[in-house]
Amino acid sequence: MDGSFRIGRIFGIPILIHYSFILVIPLFAWIIGSQITVTTEMLQGFFSVPIDTSYISEGVMPWVLGTIVALGLFGGVLLHELAHSLVARRKGIKINSITLMIFGGIASMEEGVPDPKAELPMALVGPIASLVVGLVCMGIAYVVPAVIKNPRWPVS
Repeated sequence: MDGSFRIGRIFGIPILIHYSFILVIPLFAWIIGSQITVTTEMLQGFFSVPIDTSYISEGVMPWVLGTIVALGLFGGVLLHELAHSLVARRKGIKINSITLMIFGGIASMEEGVPDPKAELPMALVGPIASLVVGLVCMGIAYVVPAVIKNPRWPVS
């Protein structure tokens, strides 16, 4: 895809980043960082877990967390596209590349006669991978407060 450059390979599949991705990551990081307190309060209400906002709302921490969350979002997109690609490859379809863009990702595959036996599993596995990532993150939201009873670090 024009405007993309390669950042590496996963399972032999070239991973590309479109220039729009480079533009949107800082924007997402800023939006998420500037709304970190509101987002934390929403998560507390939704998951009914305690979150100490004193650490995440001070200094550069909102921007660090915003960047981590923005990169994690696109990491999830990469896993989604990778799931599509690995199933396609297992079904005999050649994968040219995966490109991450502003609105998500795209797996570039060899065109051929559509085979419903290959298309259905290929279509389903991406959303299933996204669901698994969401469930793992939700599990982390419950496990962390249970494991870390007193998250305060001693200040010297």
